[in-house]
Amino acid sequence: METTTTERVGLQGYQHKPKSKKIKLVAPKRATPHSDGLLMWCHAFVGVVVVLSAVLNSMANASGQTDTTLRLMAYGMGSLIPVLVLMLFRIAGLLARRKRMHAAYAVAVIGACLLLLSVYHCAHSITVLTGGGWWLSVPMAVAIDCGLATCEWVSVTESK
Repeated sequence: METTTTERVGLQGYQHKPKSKKIKLVAPKRATPHSDGLLMWCHAFVGVVVVLSAVLNSMANASGQTDTTLRLMAYGMGSLIPVLVLMLFRIAGLLARRKRMHAAYAVAVIGACLLLLSVYHCAHSITVLTGGGWWLSVPMAVAIDCGLATCEWVSVTESK
């Protein structure tokens, strides 16, 4: 335990030494961060799912093209869809943290529209790849793309 004495300065600049007072210096308590790895798992999921969704969106985008140049452009455009979804939901989350709710809702609605397109593309590609029906492909596509948006929301709200 460390002790110290204090000095007060009067109105006219004279220093008065009060009787010796012992002051206990205590460090403020820090809030302990969560050590369960939530953010690590969210970032890992987002990283894996962005790649998976990009591949599935690319496949769906290019499936109807026969021209090589247009097919390559369709692959590129399809691969950008999950990246754009990720960016829009990150922006919406940051706007919500700044209490700019109207702007956050507007960006989230735009992101949701693109998310629905991505779910459709992923479900189509999963159906083609697995040979299963839509009733099997849609839940997986929802888990992939909506999981991406949800984990991005969690990472924005948890990291401060």
